[in-house]
Amino acid sequence: MSITIELLDLMLAPSPGNPAEAHYRTINLESRVRELTSLLTQLHDDNAANAGRCMLAAVLLRREVESLAGKQELTGLAPSSAVSLMGEIANPLMSLFLQKEVTQSRRQIGHIIAELSSSLSLVSVEDGKEWMKTV
Repeated sequence: MSITIELLDLMLAPSPGNPAEAHYRTINLESRVRELTSLLTQLHDDNAANAGRCMLAAVLLRREVESLAGKQELTGLAPSSAVSLMGEIANPLMSLFLQKEVTQSRRQIGHIIAELSSSLSLVSVEDGKEWMKTV
């Protein structure tokens, strides 16, 4: 199971029972974070069809990044794994934020980057210090 453009389109279209959202929730947190980041870097928002998809992917990713700071029992990730995952997505998000072609979703991408910093500070002081050295 993965997050695809088709899944985003289904999530954007109202449907009884929200089967797309139910499917989304079955994907593990680590995969959701990686796949949403990947989709954001692929789609951009340079055309009308992708603008809504980018906005949705950005909103979903921000929520997932926020949840990375949660307890290991809820996320299924050790603090060091959560920090590593945040470090993995930081550079692609920063690169995307700085691209001139990205216009409509730049603000949401900035919010994700801010959430990364906030979540990192909540995960672990020591793990956070190590991550900051790599950025």
